[in-house]
Amino acid sequence: MKKPWLSALYNISMLLLSVTTIILLIIESTRALTRDQAIVLDTIDTVILVIFAADYFTRLIMAKGKWKFIKSNVADLLSIIPFSQVFQALRVLRVVKIFRLVRLTRLGRAARLFSVFGKLCGRCAAFVKTNNFIYAAYIAGCAGLFGAVGISYFEGIGIGDALWWSVVTTTTVGYGDISPRTAIGKLIAVVLMIAGIGFISMLTGTISTYFIDRAQKSKEEPPQKEGNFILDLNGLSNEDKLSVQAYVDFLKARASGVKAN
Repeated sequence: MKKPWLSALYNISMLLLSVTTIILLIIESTRALTRDQAIVLDTIDTVILVIFAADYFTRLIMAKGKWKFIKSNVADLLSIIPFSQVFQALRVLRVVKIFRLVRLTRLGRAARLFSVFGKLCGRCAAFVKTNNFIYAAYIAGCAGLFGAVGISYFEGIGIGDALWWSVVTTTTVGYGDISPRTAIGKLIAVVLMIAGIGFISMLTGTISTYFIDRAQKSKEEPPQKEGNFILDLNGLSNEDKLSVQAYVDFLKARASGVKAN
């Protein structure tokens, strides 16, 4: 695809289809479906299968090395095989789900997730280093974790509710659905509140500094350096080399005269 917008449209379409596959698998695995609902989901899955198959064979036809394409796209080939129709007759439903999960490997290709993930990690690394924000994140994270463990022990609540309370308190949201009643629990809450206020303040300042720095770097133009050229004079005689040197000196003198004027 030569046009960038066509390539972007293709990648987004494949990404949406892959995400739809994830949603279908989650629904089928977590809910008891009626017959009509199962038919609808199976129809959607079949449409996605047909689209993936058309995409695979189109790329196979356009590929110069057919065998090399097949070997490097085994996951794509497995994703378009109608395992549902084959294995449902044998009642091997787990095998159906496993092979349908192979289709999710297309999500990586469709969205270029590896390159995007690499760029995202680089941006995140640069962000957390701004204003030494990473230390504030460490402190807030440790405070929240230890606070959750402490509140769970002293208040006698489950660790899940304790983690929820810790996040709510650290972010200064304070829903009030869980409140400490013991003195130690209240002390833990105060520590988390202070840590949360400091973390949010640091986060706000870091975001501003990060984008200001990026804007300044984008405006700065790198200085243009004059190119240095190397001439290969190995095949020339000494007389010819002297002639070339004299001509180069003449050009330099003329350039200096133009700049002086």
